[in-house]
Amino acid sequence: MTSKKNKFIDDNYIYLYKHVDASDGSLCILSEGTLKFNKPENFNDPFDCFFSLDQSFYPKASELKKLDVNYANLPAAKRILHVQKVRNKLSSNPNILPIITDIQNKAFICCLNQNPLSHLMWSHYAQFHQGFMIEFKIPYNKFDVLKKFNFVPTAVEYTENFPVLDRSDLKNDDTMTKVFLKKSEEWSYEKEYRVVRYGQYESLFQNYPRDIVLSSVISGLKTNDEFYKKLQNILSQIFNQTGNVIQLYKAEKILGKYEITVPNHPRLDILKTPKKSKNNPFKSTT
Repeated sequence: MTSKKNKFIDDNYIYLYKHVDASDGSLCILSEGTLKFNKPENFNDPFDCFFSLDQSFYPKASELKKLDVNYANLPAAKRILHVQKVRNKLSSNPNILPIITDIQNKAFICCLNQNPLSHLMWSHYAQFHQGFMIEFKIPYNKFDVLKKFNFVPTAVEYTENFPVLDRSDLKNDDTMTKVFLKKSEEWSYEKEYRVVRYGQYESLFQNYPRDIVLSSVISGLKTNDEFYKKLQNILSQIFNQTGNVIQLYKAEKILGKYEITVPNHPRLDILKTPKKSKNNPFKSTT
C-alpha cells in the first residue's frame, strides 16, 4: 500500500517545488541561480490577479458630468438614470478603469507549489512530463537573507470572490502584494506558493540564494537521456563551484496505479517502507 503522507515540513525547512519545461531557460534556474517572474497577463488563468474596487474608486455625480457633454442638458430624472447607468457600466466592466491595469503591470510573480507528484502539475507546467522539477528548501532561520533576495514564498489563499481594494490600499505595497496571493478555489489542488515583487522593475529575472535553498532536482517520466545528462552536468558544475551536493532523481510510475513516485527521495518516495520504531524499554508489557 502506498503512503501519501509526504513530508514537506520539518524542524528546519519547508519544502516547495517548481515544475518547469525542458528548455535552456529552465536550466538557467540551476546553472545561473536565476528565476523568472511572470506578469499576470501571461498566466493561464484569465481570472488570476484580478480584484474588485470599492465605491471609493467610482466617480461622484459631479465627476460624471465631465464624462458626457450633454449631461447638463438632461432633465433631472434622466440625470439620475444617467449617473446610475455609468456607475453600473464601470462596476460590471472594471477593466475600463486604468487603475486595474496599472496595478497589475506592477506585479511580478514567481510560482511554486506543494503538490510535487500531481499528474496535472507535471502535464501543465513540465512539458507533459518531459521537463523536470526543482525542490527548494526554505530555511526558517534565514528569513533576513531570503528577504534580502526578495525570495520569501507565501501560501496562496483560495477564495470564491475577488479581493476588494479601496483607495487607501494603493499607498501600501504590502496590501497590494496580498492582492496577488488570492486565487479561485478551482485551483486549490496546486497548493501554490508565490514570491511577489510589486513595483517598478526593469527585468523579469531575479537571482535567488541558490546555495541556501536549492535542495534536489527530479527529472520527469518522459525526460530524454540527452536532457538528463544536461541536468547531471549542471549539478556537477554546481558542486565544483560551491561544494553543495544537489541530488538528481527520476520520477517513475507506480505499477497498477495512477500515481508517481521518486525512488530513494527522502520526501517523494511514496513506496518507501516506513522504518520500524525501536523497542521502547520503558513500555509496559502487561
